[in-house]
Amino acid sequence: MAGATGEPECFKSLDEPTEIISLAGTLCPDGLHLHIGLARRDGQCVGGHVVDGCVVHTTAELIVGELPDLEFRRAPDPETGYLELCVGNRIQDPDQSR
Repeated sequence: MAGATGEPECFKSLDEPTEIISLAGTLCPDGLHLHIGLARRDGQCVGGHVVDGCVVHTTAELIVGELPDLEFRRAPDPETGYLELCVGNRIQDPDQSR
């Protein structure tokens, strides 16, 4: 769950049917960072970060797009200590351009 810097992390498990209504984030060699929005049976919504151990009980249809000219990496932020997203130009391997 969302929190301010310095607050303890809050994890919540949902043991009920929900539907994924939103999933957005980044995938890179250094890790992933995903935010999820879920709708409960009564229409209430809850959201937060996807963390290790999240289970989808039926299916999740995902479309993943690639930006071939960009490279996504995660680097430690000296102020927060978190691995923050860094986006740069992807260096093309000359052998792969043939």
